Amino acid sequence: MELSLYIQHGDALYEPCVEEDISFSLERKGSPGKLAFRAVDDGRLPVSEGDQVLLKIGGVELFYGFVFTLKRNQTRMIDITAYDQLRYLKNKDTIIDGNLTASE
Repeated sequence: MELSLYIQHGDALYEPCVEEDISFSLERKGSPGKLAFRAVDDGRLPVSEGDQVLLKIGGVELFYGFVFTLKRNQTRMIDITAYDQLRYLKNKDTIIDGNLTASE
């Protein structure tokens, strides 16, 4: 089975060189999907928090989400963790400000 992993940074689409395993987990109810992997930092992979990540297996989309954490280390590797859109729906932050119109 063919596995494809893509990261979209701006208008460019990258297919990073992945070392070791890709960890993908889904919960049955109420938790976002999580994708974690280690990519080679060759200096040509401009990845940052908020970039889109797509995982396909056998041509079928299995995961679509966004980069949440990056950890670069001394051995030129980047540990990347991405969550799907359900992560945003679980956010409970609220901002309340009075005396404003809808356009403000």
